Amino acid sequence: MTLDSKQLMKFLAVVDHGSLGRAAHALNITQPALTRSIKEMEAYLGVQLFLRQSTGMSLTKYGEMLERQARIVQTQLDHALDNIRALKSLEQTIVRVGVVSSASVELLPVALSRMTSNYKNISFSVIESLEDDLTARLVNGDVDMAVAFRLPEGEDIERVATGFKHLGGTIVASSDHPSRAFPSVSLREVREEAWVLPPCGTRVRQEVADFFLSNGLEPPVPRVETRSNLLMQTLVLHSKFIMWFPQILLVSKDISISPLVIREDCSPQYRTFSIYRRKGRMLSSAATGLLYELKAELNKR
Repeated sequence: MTLDSKQLMKFLAVVDHGSLGRAAHALNITQPALTRSIKEMEAYLGVQLFLRQSTGMSLTKYGEMLERQARIVQTQLDHALDNIRALKSLEQTIVRVGVVSSASVELLPVALSRMTSNYKNISFSVIESLEDDLTARLVNGDVDMAVAFRLPEGEDIERVATGFKHLGGTIVASSDHPSRAFPSVSLREVREEAWVLPPCGTRVRQEVADFFLSNGLEPPVPRVETRSNLLMQTLVLHSKFIMWFPQILLVSKDISISPLVIREDCSPQYRTFSIYRRKGRMLSSAATGLLYELKAELNKR
């Protein structure tokens, strides 16, 4: 015979309960069966593991040595089983993540690529939205985590990682906007153009207000308010509107939308990506895996 995990479990049960009777009851087997198993172990090892006394069972020096090793084996086996269960969960779970548009281009694709390559059965639900909407979705449990610039931390939401700083938004227009007829335009002139912006209370709207106020001007009053990035870009491309656009999303080869040259020397604004989750809510193994990948991306930059 050889020692296996079941025999070690029986041995440790006797150690923990101090008697064959109590150990057999805990294991839901008969006492004679447990006695036979212990005797077989002693015969195989060629040593006595227990001293049989009227008050119960106590370990010999050989039994004490076996107990130390058996505890290590049991712990390692428990860890292995936990890891297998976690991996199984990871491969069969849907992860829901909310992102601002910049994160959907800069951070999420790399993390998703690694996750989908390593875990074939995992699925993702990605919601791209503004930060106030992501806050509500996180609190309501509609997403497991959110990647944004700044969400309100407090009773319901906690920040779990903060990454690199990059340039924030800039004023953009289409390549055929009338202002392109001039080498540059003043910020005051730009302010009077037709703007399309997200609603008040959103992070982007606040960023625009901060930019103009820091340069001594009241922020522009938009002609159109919308949460739709697609509608905003369409109005810029085809209806001569102006919008505030994340610089990180500007693609050099796409000149249909590009920054306006502002005459004044305006200080640039910066943003920092952060990852948020709901306080007190357990993440699935799959969500924890994605969180790890997103943190790794933040730390690279």
